[in-house]
Amino acid sequence: AVVSTQSGHYGRELNRLDYTIKDITSDNDGQYKCVARKRFRSQEAIITVKTKEAAQTCQVVAPENGIATPAGPEVNVGTTVAYKCKKGFKIKGKKKEKCGKDGAISGIAVCNKKKGKKDKKKKDKKDK
Repeated sequence: AVVSTQSGHYGRELNRLDYTIKDITSDNDGQYKCVARKRFRSQEAIITVKTKEAAQTCQVVAPENGIATPAGPEVNVGTTVAYKCKKGFKIKGKKKEKCGKDGAISGIAVCNKKKGKKDKKKKDKKDK
């Protein structure tokens, strides 16, 4: 986890402090008091750190008019989910996505109705 604080006043450059806690666990939970000193001045900040449980699974959601494989309802972190559209529909978006460490699948494909010959003729007549 990266803990960041910023301070500053109108017309002044912002000061920034970054501190990285490697391999953060619940042992790191709590409040931390940070003090920045410059010349004869000091600035204090209290930072609260609260960890949450690491995700173990992701919820699988099939696109409307499509299917997701594996079907779920959940998959483990790191599992790849593949999307496919039902007959008459075309996929928009990525065909495969992974279950991330944050417990989310970054993108879900959308299944749009394919434009058939009749739909194209109707559109052409409208455009003329």
